Amino acid sequence: MNKNWLTINEIASYLNVSRTAIVNAINRKEIPTTRIGRRILIKQNGFQRYLHNIEIKGKNDLWNVVVMVKVVSFTIKSVITMLSD
Repeated sequence: MNKNWLTINEIASYLNVSRTAIVNAINRKEIPTTRIGRRILIKQNGFQRYLHNIEIKGKNDLWNVVVMVKVVSFTIKSVITMLSD
């Protein structure tokens, strides 16, 4: 079964950043979310769009460099998953 929703912890683990970094991005409205009760969920395709829209602002912006590296990996995994379904 394809997982359509991601948690903050799953995204933080995937990007190898802190949970706080993801919460801060959510608070800045960079990552679209849906609340169900107290849970904050991120739709997988919304997260993919977020990753694709990030631009590297400079060599020293470590957050963007980490995310861009993950974009390539995430995209490859998505294609493999789609092909295997």
